[in-house]
Amino acid sequence: MKKIVCLFIAVIRVLFSGETHMENFCKKYTPEIRQKYSVDPFFRFSFETFRESVEDLDSFFNEYTYLIIKPDGLVGGCFASTIKTLNEYGFEISGWDVFEFTSNGVKQFWYNESKFFPLDRFRLFEKILSDKPSVVFLLRDKRRDRENPCERLSKLKGSAESQKREAWHIRTKIGVRCPLLGFIHTPDSPLSMIRELGIILGEKKCKRFLIEGIGNSQEDKQQELNQFKQELYSKIVMHDLDELKSKDRLLIYGETLESTLGKQFKQFINDQRTGSDDFFRFVEKHNLNVPEWDLLTFCSYQKSAVVNMEESIVIDLAKRCSFFSKETFDELIVKRLGGWSNTSFKFDFLHEQYAVRLNRPNSILAIDRKAEQMNSLIADELGVGSKIEFTDGNIQVAKFIEHEGVVKAEDLAENESLSQVVLSLKKLHKSGLKFQNELRPYERLLRVYEEIGQKEGNFMDKELFFTICSLKDVFTNKLVLEAPKVPCHNDTTPYNMLRTKRGIQFVDWEHSANNDPAWDLAYLSAEANLTQDDDLRMIDLYDPEDKLEFMTRFSVYKPLTHLWIYVWIYTQIYSKNEVVSEVEFRKLASERLAKAFNLMSQTPFKNAVKFLQNQKLLEPSQYKERLAKVIS
Repeated sequence: MKKIVCLFIAVIRVLFSGETHMENFCKKYTPEIRQKYSVDPFFRFSFETFRESVEDLDSFFNEYTYLIIKPDGLVGGCFASTIKTLNEYGFEISGWDVFEFTSNGVKQFWYNESKFFPLDRFRLFEKILSDKPSVVFLLRDKRRDRENPCERLSKLKGSAESQKREAWHIRTKIGVRCPLLGFIHTPDSPLSMIRELGIILGEKKCKRFLIEGIGNSQEDKQQELNQFKQELYSKIVMHDLDELKSKDRLLIYGETLESTLGKQFKQFINDQRTGSDDFFRFVEKHNLNVPEWDLLTFCSYQKSAVVNMEESIVIDLAKRCSFFSKETFDELIVKRLGGWSNTSFKFDFLHEQYAVRLNRPNSILAIDRKAEQMNSLIADELGVGSKIEFTDGNIQVAKFIEHEGVVKAEDLAENESLSQVVLSLKKLHKSGLKFQNELRPYERLLRVYEEIGQKEGNFMDKELFFTICSLKDVFTNKLVLEAPKVPCHNDTTPYNMLRTKRGIQFVDWEHSANNDPAWDLAYLSAEANLTQDDDLRMIDLYDPEDKLEFMTRFSVYKPLTHLWIYVWIYTQIYSKNEVVSEVEFRKLASERLAKAFNLMSQTPFKNAVKFLQNQKLLEPSQYKERLAKVIS
């Protein structure tokens, strides 16, 4: 009995020790990321494998990452060009192994992505990857920059979509032309590397991969690497994964079939509306021996699977949600409405029109979708927005607002347009109602900077940090902190304003909260590039109770709105939003920072600061306590 008790205690100690190691390793990441991985069984098991194979995990991840050449990359002949490009960017091959994805392995590996993939697209993705050789390389980063190798390589990889890549991206250099045929995969972070290697290699193979690979140099292993490549390609036949050539070869194959079957086969190829599921069902039903990579390549390029990817995703999610359970999708007309952090579509059914938004996950901004929905009910009641009928985190559904168009920034130079916008804002601000949540813009800026600015080293401009610090006294001022808190939209860019028969209505309520009404006007002024004269005219139209105090708060908020957009842009880069390239995002961010600094050098801001200096500040202990609650 005593032995059993001792054994039980020993097991508990081992388990507890493992949990402690995992918690310590993960503590440098955000709470959302820690939570995501701590409950993932593949990560938990693989973490133990890494801990047993690697002497010092932190040192290991400062030096190593990995890359997979997927089956399409091997067949497409990118083995040599991938290694050459990796070497150019300072990565050397330390080890390698061959493995095959299973169908379940694909689902487990891309679990989060599979929730947003259209089903037919993901099934095609499985067919491309499953039961075919892939190669995984352990890579040593010789440059040892401050940025860890996983994140550096992930940024170098580039989007699977060519229009979102630059010439220097690895996928551009190795000739990736189609999103489904992306050739390579890299981890986003050390956490994803741990999880993913555990899935594809399993415990024993993963241990051997790590132990045998660590410490090697490519120069020492070059002869073995060349021999490995020769043996690999003795079993793999390279194929030209060109869309038009694959189509031509399929048409030639169709000529070999008996007349009726051949005609049906060629109809599938020539019909642009053919989905990959339908084509594969036809091939399997008739037991056709179609050239596999021609069929996979042709289907990968089809419009339904690639060009309208987001449209396919949102339709697929809509079909699965309870709100549309009684709708018939056969007659549905879909139109893309646009969006930066999220993408919206107009769903035109025979009897009703809806605005359906595809929400991109962004844990850094911590958007409260439930509060957004409740706030939209008040906006609808006041006639300044449309209520959200349904939301589940993935998509959001609201009644489509019939309108004559969006408000244009240049229109606000006219009194009529500006007064219409101000009238709708006054309806919201002076309603006497309350939203579900509260926003303090300066504290939000600090929180998000804490999340990604300081932890990322050079991720953001260092000048931003000093600017935020320099503004502390301004935003600890009693006049600012104790300003009235009323329902605010908080994202009053002209693009979010629609001209309707009911007046100006606002869309995109995800940042809505109780806030100082001066913020909505300052944000509008910054987004519409209003002049100082325009600002005075707008505040006269708004007619606040204490115009001097309102104008003071407005003047200190205006540059802060540009700083907020600067930080928001970096949350999009950090979250890998590919609506534009990272280069373009960084350019936009620099422009915003310049605008903020410019406004802080002008008279209205300087006068506002002087006015506030004569007002009472909160005691440092009071502010510290308030700020600690926000950041935690």
